[in-house]
Parts: sequence; C-alpha cells; structure tokens
Amino acid sequence: GTPGAAGGGGDEDGDEGPLILAPCLCRGNVQRVHLNCLRQWLRMRYSVENRLEQPGALALSFKPPGCEICKTEFPATFQAEDGEEPVPLLTSLPEVTPPFVVLSVPKGHGEDRERPHGERCVFAPGGTESVLRIGRQRGTELRLNDSSISRIHATLEFRDGAFLLRDNKARFRTLVLPTGPQLLDGRRPEPLSVQAGRTLLSFAFLEAQQEAAAGGGGDLAEAPGFGFGPDGVVVDGYGNAANVDPGQVSGEDEI
Repeated sequence: GTPGAAGGGGDEDGDEGPLILAPCLCRGNVQRVHLNCLRQWLRMRYSVENRLEQPGALALSFKPPGCEICKTEFPATFQAEDGEEPVPLLTSLPEVTPPFVVLSVPKGHGEDRERPHGERCVFAPGGTESVLRIGRQRGTELRLNDSSISRIHATLEFRDGAFLLRDNKARFRTLVLPTGPQLLDGRRPEPLSVQAGRTLLSFAFLEAQQEAAAGGGGDLAEAPGFGFGPDGVVVDGYGNAANVDPGQVSGEDEI
C-alpha cells in the first residue's frame, strides 16, 4: 500500500528527512510522510527496466509513481526550499546523458490497474546505432497493447544529430501531432500527409515532365488547388503548370 504517516519508516541510517506536507491529495493522518520513507517505498514498489541489451544504450521503461489511495501522480522531484538542489523521488531511475528522448504513454481509460498513470520510456542511444521498436509484439522496447497497433508499428533512432521516427508500413500509419509549421521542399523524401477526420491528404513536389515553352526547365509543377512558395511553404492559389495530372498530387491512396 501507500507509505504510512510521519514517524513510520526511515532510511538505514535512521534519517527520515524533512516532511513532505502534500505529496498527493490525501488528507488526515496519511497526508504527511517523511521524504526518505517515501523514497524507500517507491524504490520497492516501482522498478525501472532497461529493455535494450546493447551496451551503452538505454531504453528505460517505468510506470510513473502515484498514490494508491487518491490516485494522484507523485512529482518527479522534491525541493524543500528555494535554491536547494531538487531531490528525485524515484531513486531507481538513473541520470541519463544526452541525447535522449522521453516517450509518454497516456493512462488507460477507466480503472486501469496495470498502468494507472501511463508509462514512460527514456530512449538514450549512447553513441550507438540502437533502434527503439514500438509495437504490440512481445520483445519490443515500447510495447503498446492496442488492437490498432501493428506488431512492430514504428521505429525510433538517432541519426545525423536528430531523432528519426519511421513508420514500419503499419496498417493505421504513424501519426505525429505537429507543434508548428511544416515546410514542404525538395529535400523531403516522402510526401507530407495530413489527416483531417477520416480523410488523408498528401502534399508533395512534382517535377514538370516537360519544359513549359515560356517558363524554362527546373520549375516546380503545381496542381490546381495547391500552390508552393519559393521557400517551400504551402500558399493559397491555383497553379499554372502544364502537363501535370492533378491525381498525382495525392501521392497515396485515401483511407
């Protein structure tokens, strides 16, 4: 269960540490708990597993700790006073050297006893060429129990100074929620797909198959209804390029 009230427990040296007045939303005699009592309970209750066998690489999987009574997720660190160094509550989670990325699995619907606060996966390649596999197959580094997820749905790796997420030809694709404008230029190896409801739109540059009589070679072809600015930004308007099949703009079949 949840650690007891203040006065029960402590570390091996008998130092129970300062009181945490409100680590969760509980009230009454279970509201207060010593810092080291809480850390010791979390160390026994929550484990951190490295699912990558390659030396130097990490895929740390763990469930965020939380109160078993009020179901509140505990904070990651505790800071007694301003200016003091924050103390991590989950001592079994080691410090990770950049570059790394944290993948967060949201908590399930209803009473999800297995992952009441979701799951976290910290992927740090550590200078290796390790690949993190995401899917519902046993043995994947990040396993998702969902019927819409393929056995190996996607992979994540670190290449050329950036993390690269690849779709593994999954049936329902791998969707990314953009946080800003997306450039569309000739350097993109694949079409830019945008899902709106149940409709999938794909945007791609098409080189003109034939040189326009007045425009010269090398211009980018535009299809009716779509326009591309000089810097690769999608703009409104209608294109004037000749000999371009508008059906080629989709690039992919609609689902």
